[in-house]
Amino acid sequence: KAMFERIGCTACHDSQAKDAAALATSVPLPDLAAKYTATSLAAFLKDPLKSRPSGRMPAFGLKDEAYRDLAHHFLGDVELPPNVRY
Repeated sequence: KAMFERIGCTACHDSQAKDAAALATSVPLPDLAAKYTATSLAAFLKDPLKSRPSGRMPAFGLKDEAYRDLAHHFLGDVELPPNVRY
């Protein structure tokens, strides 16, 4: 959460808002766990214009660990099915 605030995500996203009505200038964050895995969300955060070329979200130039930390912050304690076979 601290990184979310420190790098300026709050300029466009209110982390507490569930819809745009909570803050007229805020872009609401959807249910990210329904759309992304931690890996895919980290990849999107690293290069958002790759998947949304007409988007306005900037690339922040962080280290890979920071993108993983942000992804885990957004996804929280997502229960994932095991993907290991013996």
